[in-house]
Amino acid sequence: MSEAEQLPLSGFVKQPPRKRLVEYVLPTPERVDQYVHSVCMALTKKQGADYCDIGFVHGLTNFVQVVMNIQVKHLNEGVKNAG
Repeated sequence: MSEAEQLPLSGFVKQPPRKRLVEYVLPTPERVDQYVHSVCMALTKKQGADYCDIGFVHGLTNFVQVVMNIQVKHLNEGVKNAG
């Protein structure tokens, strides 16, 4: 076991900031499919049109994947630059 660390409760003692290494990863393709399916079902129910058409589902899935790729790259670059 590691030794317990004491953290000061007052603001008088300054501690150096701790570095946290975080790596953002994409969700699995199955999770993306589940998300897109739920969005399409909700749109169909709310709008009354068929948003579960295979072409719409594939297009929305591709769009979501592109946005997630961009966001993950952006977030991971921020972590690299902060460290």
